[in-house]
Amino acid sequence: MDYDTSSPRAMIRCLSSKNNNTLEPSRVIVEVDLYSYHAHDLPAVYNQPERDEMLFFTRRHYNGQRICRKVGNTATWKSVGQEQEIKDRDQLVGHWRPLGFYRNDNGNPHITEWRMDEYRVFPDEVENYVLCKVIKVERQKNVPQQQKDVQKKRPRGDEKDSSSSFNPPKLIKFL
Repeated sequence: MDYDTSSPRAMIRCLSSKNNNTLEPSRVIVEVDLYSYHAHDLPAVYNQPERDEMLFFTRRHYNGQRICRKVGNTATWKSVGQEQEIKDRDQLVGHWRPLGFYRNDNGNPHITEWRMDEYRVFPDEVENYVLCKVIKVERQKNVPQQQKDVQKKRPRGDEKDSSSSFNPPKLIKFL
């Protein structure tokens, strides 16, 4: 069975079926502990190279009351946008949240090319699994890495950054 991954309502229907144990077996959606793998290892887990996106059922991890999306001590999935409601005939049926995969290099988090849409059903008390759609986005091409670094380091306001080639113009006051 194949699923319409462009429709959030279809994703929620599929997730609801999984949570109610009424989902037909599928080779398209893999059940895995997503937070045990780095994003770059997921294509090997998914094992379907012809697809542009990977679909996973996974259980959420909690740190007390908070959701924990850490992958070991070296990476994490972080929100890169606001959670959106999914409605069916004006009735709230679920939520989805866009996430980005951040790698932690010496205490400095860097976003990678991996993105995930996490779908969950509403109300939360019926939640057993979340459905995650993982994709690898293309990085900007034809922009040298050095130029990207300069864009990131551009000073704001009165900050001085000697590594940047940006020099704000001097303002002259006329009386």
